[in-house]
Amino acid sequence: TYNRYICPNPLGIEAQTVSGQPAYQTGNIFQVYNPTSGFSCINANQGGGVCVDYKVRFTCPEEWCS
Repeated sequence: TYNRYICPNPLGIEAQTVSGQPAYQTGNIFQVYNPTSGFSCINANQGGGVCVDYKVRFTCPEEWCS
């Protein structure tokens, strides 16, 4: 897991393809996309397609980053 790299209570989440396209522009259906639970795209939910490769970043409280 990546828990030690992510703050315990993220304020926001951003997902984009590894080439930089915003996740919402891909047409993929996301299982999870929120700062509390994270991000998940499952191939079986794509109606015959597949999830593209994503990178995700979280917005953390400023005091956690210092």
